[in-house]
Amino acid sequence: MSKRELSFNEQIMKKVKSDIQKNALDYIAFLRENEILPRNPGEDYYVGPSGRYVCFLSAYPEEKKIGWTVFMGGYDCALCREENQNYPIDEDLKAFAWAHVHTCVHFSSSGKHCGCGCQPGQSIKLFGREFHNVCHSILCIRNAEGEELKKAKRLAIVWKQSGEPVKKPV
Repeated sequence: MSKRELSFNEQIMKKVKSDIQKNALDYIAFLRENEILPRNPGEDYYVGPSGRYVCFLSAYPEEKKIGWTVFMGGYDCALCREENQNYPIDEDLKAFAWAHVHTCVHFSSSGKHCGCGCQPGQSIKLFGREFHNVCHSILCIRNAEGEELKKAKRLAIVWKQSGEPVKKPV
């Protein structure tokens, strides 16, 4: 019998300690409260009620000193389409998203790649700004806490609503 992969919740409990763990569990609780749930039981891909991908969560062992990460988006992301470049979010949240665009930096700086199969990345446009060498996981938010955690939650709602009618500015 093959060994079952640990869910994100289980990974966090096993691999990450202290406030980092508390923040990750808070983020998971927020996702659940907003009907953003694992695609399948035990999976780390979270989807909204429409079945649209919202984010992928990952946890790393303490010795790697990485903690937990939220990855959002993909090359087919509705928010990267031309018709959504003026999506109604405030400038502060746009700046936060732009600051967390996940580039395939290993490829461009060292000749190596990040190992996720996206090398050398693609060019995308997000909230009106163009980016190059972007990983297939468009955003990468590590160990969010405080204001960053609040913004990561707001972005999850934006991602949930993308592709669905916009209800109100986030």
